[in-house]
Amino acid sequence: MSSSSSSSQTDSIRAFCDHALNTKKAGDLDEAELICRRAQVIYARDPNIMCLLGEIVLKQGRPQEAHSWFGLALKNFPGYPRALDGTGRALLAEKKPAKAVKFLQKAAKALPNRSSTHLALGRALTMAGQGPEAESAIKRALELDPDKATVARAADALAEQRPDEAEKIIREHLGKEPDDPTALRLLGKIAMVSNRRKPAIRLLKKTVEIAPDFIVAWNDLADLYMKDEQFDQITSGWLQ
Repeated sequence: MSSSSSSSQTDSIRAFCDHALNTKKAGDLDEAELICRRAQVIYARDPNIMCLLGEIVLKQGRPQEAHSWFGLALKNFPGYPRALDGTGRALLAEKKPAKAVKFLQKAAKALPNRSSTHLALGRALTMAGQGPEAESAIKRALELDPDKATVARAADALAEQRPDEAEKIIREHLGKEPDDPTALRLLGKIAMVSNRRKPAIRLLKKTVEIAPDFIVAWNDLADLYMKDEQFDQITSGWLQ
């Protein structure tokens, strides 16, 4: 392939990806998927199109299909950072945090300055019950992008006895990241200190469903049940 034809192909791929990304940002995921599928027929081996298609179907709630697209990219381009990141996120959505950690650690090493990758790694480590490692990954993410420090700001507000402010901050975050276990646990904690027992239990139950190894959330849930001496409800979760 001549340099001019190669440059033309690169421009065409970029145009497809830009069109799909803009359509995705506009909220039309179905159309964005169609654009990517048309491009993938023409440029079947391009890793960015495979990964973008994976990201779109993951956003649509189809993690297994997304996983297959990221896997195809890795098969053709071993170690491709975007595909490593996407595979980790797909595994998270499939509730396989231990496997997700392995891919996201590789992605974070390949993309050391990408905040969202470190944040996803922190979430996977949290779900896998690796608290100290999760804190380190989240800290790195926040260093790279202070705008992502919403959970930390909410925790500070709660520590300073400003639960209403903390709840407002964390609900805005959960609007964007509804399955963030750290944020869900914090919202449950806010409900606890505000004496809203039922919402606190509901939120903490959801937290441990998403992250079964999140010990701190289990402890919070145990505190709530023990106040009512409902030991059987919490021990059944530990024994599963």
